[in-house]
Amino acid sequence: MRENFPVFNRIRFDDGCADSLLLINIFIVRNKVGYQALLYGAINLEKVTEINEIERVLNKLITLLNEDNQKNWAEWFLKAKNLLREDIESSISKILGAYGGMGSFNDTYLTKITRKNENFSSLRTQLWELAMEVKTEFRKK
Repeated sequence: MRENFPVFNRIRFDDGCADSLLLINIFIVRNKVGYQALLYGAINLEKVTEINEIERVLNKLITLLNEDNQKNWAEWFLKAKNLLREDIESSISKILGAYGGMGSFNDTYLTKITRKNENFSSLRTQLWELAMEVKTEFRKK
C-alpha cells in the first residue's frame, strides 16, 4: 500500500503575468521524496481568484455555523475547504452536494444568532454561484 504524506501544495510560478497555474505536490512515499507537477492551463488566474473567493466565503460560513452551534454543516464545509487545497474538483463537488433536496444547506438558517441570517443567506448564495462558475470551467476542459 502506498502512503502519501503531502509536504506542501499549491505553489504559484507565474511571476504575476502567466495565465496558467503550476501546482506542485511534494510527498513522501515510504522514506522516498517524490513530486508531482501539474500544469492547469484551463484554470486561468481569474479562476484562481474565484477559488480564493470560495475559500473566503467558506471561512465566513464556517465561522457563522460554529457560532450558531451547527457543527455538522461547519464540519462539512471545513472538509470542502481542506479539499480545495488538494483537489479542486472534489471540493466543488462536495460544496454543491450540500445544496438541493429536503434538509439540505438551502434549508439551513441561523437559529441562535438570527440577526446574522441576512448575511448568512447572502454568503450561502455566493458560495453556490462561485462553485457553479468553477464547475462550468472544469466542464469546458
